[in-house]
Amino acid sequence: MWYFSSPFLVFGEDALDYLDQLKMDKVFIVTDKIMRELGFVEKVEKKLKDIPHQIFDEVEPDPSIETVLKGAQLCQAFEPDFIIGLGGGSVMDTGKGIWFLYEKPDQQIDSLNPFTYYEDFPSKARYITIPTTSGTGADVTWAIVLTDTAQKRKITPASRQIIASIAIIDPIFAMKMPPALTAGTGLDALTHSIEGYLSMWRNDFSDAFSIKAIEFVFKYLPRAYRNGEDKEAREKMHNAASMAGLAFGNSQATCAHSIGHSIGALFHKPHGNCVGMALPYVMEFVRNNGTGTVQKLADIGRRALLLTGTDEEVSEQLILKVRELIKEIEAPSTIPELGISKKEFEDHLPTLVKYTSEDSCISMTNPMPNDDQIEKMYHYMWEGKRVDF
Repeated sequence: MWYFSSPFLVFGEDALDYLDQLKMDKVFIVTDKIMRELGFVEKVEKKLKDIPHQIFDEVEPDPSIETVLKGAQLCQAFEPDFIIGLGGGSVMDTGKGIWFLYEKPDQQIDSLNPFTYYEDFPSKARYITIPTTSGTGADVTWAIVLTDTAQKRKITPASRQIIASIAIIDPIFAMKMPPALTAGTGLDALTHSIEGYLSMWRNDFSDAFSIKAIEFVFKYLPRAYRNGEDKEAREKMHNAASMAGLAFGNSQATCAHSIGHSIGALFHKPHGNCVGMALPYVMEFVRNNGTGTVQKLADIGRRALLLTGTDEEVSEQLILKVRELIKEIEAPSTIPELGISKKEFEDHLPTLVKYTSEDSCISMTNPMPNDDQIEKMYHYMWEGKRVDF
């Protein structure tokens, strides 16, 4: 038995107007200062009209546990019946954490897990996600990525119960993304959808969302990168990001995310760039070592990109297509291109291996690499070599 978890989805141009249909008494808005500067908070405030609301705009990139605790304390005092997470993945994940602690103030955020059922949750508020970037999938997933600042590592508390009540996927918010952010978040979506298809927990429903998201990313990401005002490309990428989120959120990510989490936590590099850089190396590793992974990669190539040939040929074409896409949108394809020096890399390599091997996503990889293989992959990612082991 399995489950497919999803918020109520509202998408397309003017999706934000759905707020007009909701009866809300008090609203707590979780966001960051960039959303204020871009005028996005004001757009939401206009929809709220005279509804009392409070804004918590202190979410930082790679949000910390402390930020969630501070927001939850303010939320407790305000007592809203709706919480809105307006922003990228960091904001929406922080909103999930605040919502959980608002509902369950006796719990700890790092104790949140998918094996515990929380009675009467939710009972105080509904959570609305409004993504402003096209890639994280945090609007539709049930995990939280937070930074433990003391240990300089990321944690991923998760529960199906904290999936958003409503996700409003309005492409107007993606129109102002600069090219580099468009590239990074787009690769995040691609990594979600490919890893979701390769995951040990893949299923018929997640597969369907994976394939469509991959098709859209290859078709529309280069267009959105070249021309941020391409409305069709922006809307399709915004939808693709949420479809990819539904895919991996219901099947899980794999080793590329473990690598991305580890690099991001230690060097504070953009998440999408980190997982996107790692993706083709991980694809090569699982193709060389996994059971049935050549066929799975070939399935992706045929269904999403209409590639032809034997399983071996199509899997190779797919990996090359991923590498070509990364180059086309001028995203990092090696660790040095992430802006990490050789000394930094060598000094932190043992920690990178440790964090990668302990990250929850790696357990979904077929096969799960051992520490020696992880370290070797890092050397290949440093040198830009194709994985041949």
